[in-house]
Amino acid sequence: MISDLPPILLGCSPFIGAGQFGAKALQYYRRFYLRPDNMVRLFRKSFDLGVRAVQLLADKPVGALIEACHSTKVKPFIIYSTDLSGSRLRNMLDRLGRLEPEVVAVHAEISDILDVEKIMERLSIAREYGATAGLATHRPGVTIPWIEEAGIPVEVILSPLNRLGYAMEPDFERSLEGIKSCSRRVVAIKPLAAGRLSPTAGFEFVYRYVNSAAVGITSEIEMTETYRAAAKAHQERLDQSIDDSGKIERHPYDRSVGTSMRTEELARSAGLGNDKEENPTMTKQLIEEEEKERRPHCLYPGCARFVRVEYSPDSGVTYYVCKRHGRIPKKWTGLPR
Repeated sequence: MISDLPPILLGCSPFIGAGQFGAKALQYYRRFYLRPDNMVRLFRKSFDLGVRAVQLLADKPVGALIEACHSTKVKPFIIYSTDLSGSRLRNMLDRLGRLEPEVVAVHAEISDILDVEKIMERLSIAREYGATAGLATHRPGVTIPWIEEAGIPVEVILSPLNRLGYAMEPDFERSLEGIKSCSRRVVAIKPLAAGRLSPTAGFEFVYRYVNSAAVGITSEIEMTETYRAAAKAHQERLDQSIDDSGKIERHPYDRSVGTSMRTEELARSAGLGNDKEENPTMTKQLIEEEEKERRPHCLYPGCARFVRVEYSPDSGVTYYVCKRHGRIPKKWTGLPR
């Protein structure tokens, strides 16, 4: 059983080229999954900045994390999300060995079909290894109420949460209500809506409802900016909870304790309020490349063209306009007919 969750965890979705990144998914897959040394570099940087917590996915990130921990002598807080079962899950947990994941969470592909037998099989193995049981969901408006009603024995739930409602199924309102009424501790995933929100806007919203978030990051510059924004937003939320007597009044949906020190350490490590110059390795060229990558690209698979952004007030839909493929809704994920 865990008594605390970190305010921020380094997510691994970009490392596996997850589909939510659209046209950038293949780029991220090539940069990280096919070059694990780039994952190792970001894990080390995260440890240097004081964020020693990881939401772990898949096999290659596991190997990269093990290497980063071996070289830095860091034992991070780990939430391991997986769809593995049986001997394959045991083999992976054996491989993680001394890192001892604090939480093993059943992947949303399993959780969201609401199959009690499949869920309980995986949770039983997690407990064999002394881990806290968790579930991930992509349908918080459906799965979280079901978990509560069915009495599924988990302590931690990983759920999409962002102010755009991105990936919050079946809709934003029911998903938010499920998160707010949840009696388990919730870790927000996709807090920046796969890059659609700035870190400041994303974390200011997320920390109103939960006390922990996992975010995918693709560069050292982005990491520094993101961790600063997370530390600032989390500290501001804590400050708002302090009553006149100086005691912390816990957020109505916050089941964690003792996180203020973690936030202060994170803020110091990320350089919050520190006017010192950036690391000299962050050259002008790297900054220019980072800014270029943030420009929106066409959502059509394989197309890397920059696009013009248009908003239709009649439909309330934002479009990416590509010279080659025309107007594509920003939330579009399919192939044209």
